[in-house]
Formats: sequence, C-alpha cells, structure tokens
Amino acid sequence: MAQSSKPLNHYQTLQISRQASPSEIKQAFRRLARQYHPDLNPKNPEAAEIFRNLRTAYDILSDPIQRRYYDEDQGFAPRTSNRASTTSAAQSVPLDSPHHFYLQGIDQEAARNYSAALEAYNQAIERQPDFTEAILHRAKVRYALAQDRAVLEDCTSLIELKAHLASAHFYQGLARDRLGYSQSAIQAFSQAIAQEPDHGRAYYQRAIAHLDIGEQEDAITDLQRAMECFQAQGDGRYYRRTADKLHDLGVRFTPAPSSSDAHSNSPQSDASSSDAPAQTVRRNRSTWLIPATLGQLPSILFNPSANLLPLYGKIGPGRAGFVGLIWLSLSYGLGILAAILRWSADRQQVVWPIAIVVTIAIASFVAGIGLFRMVKGYWDGIAKVLFVAGAALLPLGLLCLVMAPRSAILWPWQWSLMAIGLSMAILILHSGLIQICDLPEALATFAVPALLLTSGWLAYWTFQTLIPPPLELLDAAPSLINNPVAR
Repeated sequence: MAQSSKPLNHYQTLQISRQASPSEIKQAFRRLARQYHPDLNPKNPEAAEIFRNLRTAYDILSDPIQRRYYDEDQGFAPRTSNRASTTSAAQSVPLDSPHHFYLQGIDQEAARNYSAALEAYNQAIERQPDFTEAILHRAKVRYALAQDRAVLEDCTSLIELKAHLASAHFYQGLARDRLGYSQSAIQAFSQAIAQEPDHGRAYYQRAIAHLDIGEQEDAITDLQRAMECFQAQGDGRYYRRTADKLHDLGVRFTPAPSSSDAHSNSPQSDASSSDAPAQTVRRNRSTWLIPATLGQLPSILFNPSANLLPLYGKIGPGRAGFVGLIWLSLSYGLGILAAILRWSADRQQVVWPIAIVVTIAIASFVAGIGLFRMVKGYWDGIAKVLFVAGAALLPLGLLCLVMAPRSAILWPWQWSLMAIGLSMAILILHSGLIQICDLPEALATFAVPALLLTSGWLAYWTFQTLIPPPLELLDAAPSLINNPVAR
C-alpha cells in the first residue's frame, strides 16, 4: 500500500470508491488483510500499522450508521441535521437520538469498557426497538460480560428482524455452547455458515461443539474448512489456533499459511507449505460427497429437524445444490423402477408416460419451493431449493418402490410403510423450509400441504391424460380398491 504524507480517508485506505457496496467493502478488506497482515509479514515493520488502519477503516465503513456520519463529516454526503463536525461521531449527533447512544456504545466497546457500552446500547434500543446494529453490538457486549441468556434473547430478536444476519446465529451458537447446549449450538453455527459460507469462526466454533459431544470426525472436517477460510482471509492468529487444535487431534497440518499465498513481502515463502492446507481440505470435500448423498440419509430421515441443517452447513452451499440433484435423480429413478415393477406386463406402454409424470411431479415440487422463497424476497440461487426438495422427495421415492409389488401378504405392511414415508417427507420438508430456505414457521406450515397436494394433483392429472381409461392398465383399479387382497 502506497504511503503518502497526506492522511488517507477510509475509502482510500481500503482502495475502494465512495459508492462501494457492503460486499465490495468486505472483499477489499479481506484482500488487503491477506496482503498486510502482520503475521504474514514478519519482516515488514510497516505491516502492523497498515493493518490497524485497514481494521479501523473496515469497522467504520462496514457499519451503516458510522459510515453515514463519517461521510457527512468528511464532506462526502450532505448533512442530515444541523450539527458541527467533531472528532467524536457520538458528539456530532442529536444528544437524545438512538444513534448518539449507539456511537457512544461503539466507543466504549472499542475501549473494552463493556458495562458502559451495554448501558449506551440499552439507551439506543429503548429509543428505537428495531435498531438491529445496536441489538447486535449489545449481544456481543453481553457475551463478553458472560450474560449468555441475555445474548440468546438479543439473538432471537435479531433473527426475527433480520433472519439472514449470520452474526446473530453465530453469537446465538456461542451462547448456547457456553450454556452447555452443544447440539443446538451446532444448529446455530450451521445457520451462520448457511448465510455466510466463508465464516471461518463459525466453522471453528462448530468444531468445538462437535468435540464436546464426541463427534471427532465432524470436528476435524470443520477445522479443515475453518483453516481454508482463515488462510484465504489472511487471519494468521486463528489459522495457528486451528492448526494447534488439529495437531491436538492427531491431524498433521502445516503450522502456518504460506506468505506467498497472501502476497507477503517475506522471501521465505514455500509453495509446498501453502498447498498443503488446501489439498487436505479438497481431499476431505471429495470424500465427503458420497456420505453426504447416501450415508447421511438415515439420520435425515429419522431426525430431520436436528440433522438436516448441520449436513447442509457441513457440505457447504456450493455443493448443496449438486447433492440435491443427486437425491432428486435417485427419487426419479425409484419412481420409474416402481412403475416397471407395478405394471411389468405393460412395461413398454407405461415407462415413458410414467417418466413424464414423475418429471412433472418433481419439477412442480421444486418450482413450488422456489416460488415460496421468492414470495419472501429470497433470490439467492437455487442450491437451497434443490437440497430441500431432494431430501423431502427421497422418502416418497422409496414409498413408491415399497408400494409397487402386488402381494396380499405385503398389503397391510405397505400401508403402514406408506404412512411412515409420508410422515418423513412432511417432517423433512417442514424442517428444510424453516431452517434452510428461511421461511417463517407459519408460511412453512402452509407450504408443506400446498406443495404436496399441488405436485400430487399435477402428477395425477398428467397420468390420467397420458394413460386414460379404458386401457387394461387401469381396468383393475375398482376391484383393487374394493378388494385389496386381489392384488
């Protein structure tokens, strides 16, 4: 970063325009943090000072309230009130406004005067109950003061106001973990990762929670993912902490990220050491794909509310869509196989119409989930939709296969299994819509029967259209209904 006798403003420090979006600010900070982190530049005496300036600029510009007042004081934006520019942002806003107390809290929190910061945030929230930034900072301060149940209250309020806020789920997980609720902490950290896939600290803390309940393999997986995030972000302190934890678990790992990977000025870069963490993580991701698609199905089928979200967070949003496609393909294949077994005598006449019926049923189911997400204003890709749809349709595919054989002996058992399969599909769909697709519980409860009935009706209508009576295929239907044993 070029040095100048004239002090740089925060936008110049981060090398961004004054119109930069929050995501551009985060990307710029992470890029420069990798380049100037003191741990990655031990021979550059200016790195520590540059990094401190980067941190200060990011803390202010990433906070919409502080950024607005900074822009006003720098003359980058018109003033929203008749106030004088001062060195303290908190002193330059109306004294009784929520923003005044919020900025006071920021100053006190930076000075580690947490009790005074808590009082300031309380004053801000009292004046503006939906002040999400103040509630988040109050949760952080309360966590520092070990007021874990109060942290949970703040996080619950935040999630109701802003469900996609990863920090709210992260601090919810921290508080739950410290209270001893390891399993629910894992769910909270998984939700944070679902909202922010490169949240290295969420991976790290979820690994700690996994260790608390004896799930060492899952912990190692999360620690490796955390190392990849910390390496990409240039966070040497957490990188070393994670490497030490892996070492304690008997996993051999390179102790520090390569300076060449972070554009360090140090000449002692070692390409082989920089490749080691990434290769370890990549191998782990590859080996995870098979158990994620097949080996984890029993845990999802029998306890979806506890296991679906952790699995989504573990495989990552980038691969969740692919996993969902595999599950949908498996459901499709089970439906076709069930039709072949059911109507083996009319196989050639039935296969293609049934293939069309199954395609329409699956497509309408996936489209329906996507439509419900769009109603809530979520446009963040189709991976979540495919993952939830695939997980929910698998029990229905298995159900079709179970119902296919014609046997008087199996008939009572088939109906029992049908009830179990439908219950599994409903539970998975309901859990997935809430935990992964971010739908409110009331909307998810309405969406479950709507999706199942709509896709089922479309499949039935298509079936009747393509294979209408009086084909021999359907001639036996009335007698089967009146006399199941005749099957």
